[in-house]
Amino acid sequence: MAKTSSTPVVVSTDELEKSALALKLNTLYEALFPEKEKSKFDDQCNKLDTHDKTYVGVKSLCSKFARALEKAAELKDKGEEHKNSCNYLRYWLYDEIGRIKKVERSQKIDSIPFFKDLIDAVNKVNEKIIVGKCTLKFDKNVTLDELVKRKISYIYFKKYNDIKGNIKPEKKDECSKYFTYLTNFKSLYDKLKNDHCKSSFWPFSS
Repeated sequence: MAKTSSTPVVVSTDELEKSALALKLNTLYEALFPEKEKSKFDDQCNKLDTHDKTYVGVKSLCSKFARALEKAAELKDKGEEHKNSCNYLRYWLYDEIGRIKKVERSQKIDSIPFFKDLIDAVNKVNEKIIVGKCTLKFDKNVTLDELVKRKISYIYFKKYNDIKGNIKPEKKDECSKYFTYLTNFKSLYDKLKNDHCKSSFWPFSS
């Protein structure tokens, strides 16, 4: 008799995102991304002009991230909130990269043609922020799909207490959404636990 694989099966990233979106658990720190506000260092994103012809939207993504770095810096006196905002930004960036047309989520993040120029640009913006700048650590040699799953995981752990408090059996429709979300996330959690908890490595920052 053939042995059954012990590797947990994870639902697709699309399913994970869909169930998170239904509960508005697909994003954090929305105040970091104000509409129609440009960074004063926006000119650093001009190097993305050549890529924007093929990967439409990458320059505006750079601009949005640059402004978010400035907004995060404004939280410099808020300790944990500043740290968490900075940590979240890179996960947000990976997710947004995955939404650009012609980018395949199966690609390693550093093999995406515009990735190096994008990271160079946002690092230069960050260097110009004098007080409250984020420490930016970007991943390499990891697929975009895996990085988006890390974003979903990061949000789950940050919102765990809220999730726990919001599950109310009397609200059947809402309860059903949480059941789907938690069932989907459990498949991802089990795989992360299986892959990483035998060592000291954990794939995302706290």
